[in-house]
Amino acid sequence: MSEYLTDGSKTYGRRRRLSGPRLALAVLAGVTLVALGLLAAVGLPATLDGSTLMVRLGTTSSDVLMLTSVAERSGDLLAAKDRRVLRTAGGMPPSLTYRGARVPTNAPLLPFRAYGISPGDDVVEPTKSVTKTVDPPVDYRGSGPLERVVRYGRKGVSVTVYGAVSGDVLSSEWVVPVRGELVMRSSGAYASSSGGKVRGTKKLVALTFDDGPDPRFTPAILKILKDNGVKATFFVLSSHAKQRPDLTRRIVADGHLIANHSRTHRDMTKLNAAELEGEFRRSQEAIASVTGAAPRFFRVPYGITDAKVTAEARRKKLQLVGWEVDSTDWSKPGTATIVKRATPQRNGGMIVLLHDSGGDRRQTIAALPAIIRTYRERGYEFVTVERFYK
Repeated sequence: MSEYLTDGSKTYGRRRRLSGPRLALAVLAGVTLVALGLLAAVGLPATLDGSTLMVRLGTTSSDVLMLTSVAERSGDLLAAKDRRVLRTAGGMPPSLTYRGARVPTNAPLLPFRAYGISPGDDVVEPTKSVTKTVDPPVDYRGSGPLERVVRYGRKGVSVTVYGAVSGDVLSSEWVVPVRGELVMRSSGAYASSSGGKVRGTKKLVALTFDDGPDPRFTPAILKILKDNGVKATFFVLSSHAKQRPDLTRRIVADGHLIANHSRTHRDMTKLNAAELEGEFRRSQEAIASVTGAAPRFFRVPYGITDAKVTAEARRKKLQLVGWEVDSTDWSKPGTATIVKRATPQRNGGMIVLLHDSGGDRRQTIAALPAIIRTYRERGYEFVTVERFYK
């Protein structure tokens, strides 16, 4: 080959030859290209815990940690209560190390290096805290239709800490201790003018509703009563009657009996003579101003009465009325429980205590159709309380 560059008709100069440094650089570039190709396709060797590992271009620490044999070296998930294993390999993942230092997860691995594996740490399960409100238990003592609250209950608030995975109870404590309610039962206050008693009257039942009227619940109760053709007695608070005159008059228009349940719902046995007289007089006047007639019947708050309360009621020509059956709907024990307690298997007439205010009465509303149905199936006639005092 000629050392000159020519196209056959002209000569352009001498051919350039690679020699010395230029030749070395060309060879190095070729080797580098071959090495990179090999690294990308096959990988170059490194060691992992003494075993050979082929490291391809772009391989990271996280890629290696996805290998099953490596992932199995994750820590365990432990129970918070006793540190038992809840889930094998459920803890922190292992990590790669180089010369004792942790290799970042996304760091590329380099060939011809010796890497190690640091096992993952065990992890204790997380916990969760549950706050619960507990209704007070009610301890009934004695027997009879009248009930006197000797000690008022208090709702409790408890906080329980659980293991979020295991469900183990780690701790439980009262933030507000629950306090039980004590209710004493006794006989009396049901004698009619003829000297008979409610239970001596056959197959009559009077549904009575205390503490209303309440725009949230009374309309729903009135609808159920109307749909079932039932007349009831509403022992209203005179303060509520004045605040809701239209609803009070609707009770009367639907054919129900309005009775007095005081003005302030205080324990009347703790009032002095002037306060007691005022409680009777003002509540009667307030109800009469709304309905046009003063009530004939009075139910003392909480069913608590004594000789001075009875005497003042007599001076005001009011008949005190208690109850034969307490549905305990005021404690919100559940719809089924209200139905069961409001419909005991007894003989004779019954006055049933229910509420249309004084708290959330949705359970009472839900229970009312079943209460009516149960008494109807037993052959009872629904009446107002005046049928027991003629």
